[in-house]
Amino acid sequence: MVSFIEENQVIMIELIAPAHESDFSEFMQGLNHLLTKDDFLCLMLSDGSSKFSADDKKDLGRWFKEHKKELKAKCKGFCRVVSSQTLSQRLSSKALALAMPFPYIVTTDISEAQIWLRQFE
Repeated sequence: MVSFIEENQVIMIELIAPAHESDFSEFMQGLNHLLTKDDFLCLMLSDGSSKFSADDKKDLGRWFKEHKKELKAKCKGFCRVVSSQTLSQRLSSKALALAMPFPYIVTTDISEAQIWLRQFE
């Protein structure tokens, strides 16, 4: 299931169970909507249940590469909250953090995420 919830300048993205066939297209629509915003923060909740295909992941990579400059100008910080330490470690690679055009962290604790994001308000 994918949802985008806007509250003030924070956009919360939920990518959680149950997974649906339409998740990837809804996720991409939400990402495109982000490009219409200025000075936003992202809080993404993910439980690892989404099963994007290899082609979907390639499309997502191309989208980020294509919109990297816009995201750098508009997104003040991105925090991903995941359901396990294993997933957190996998998504916390130095290479991934360096590839992001904005400050980026991964945590398993939503309170930590909210505190981290406040520094950019």
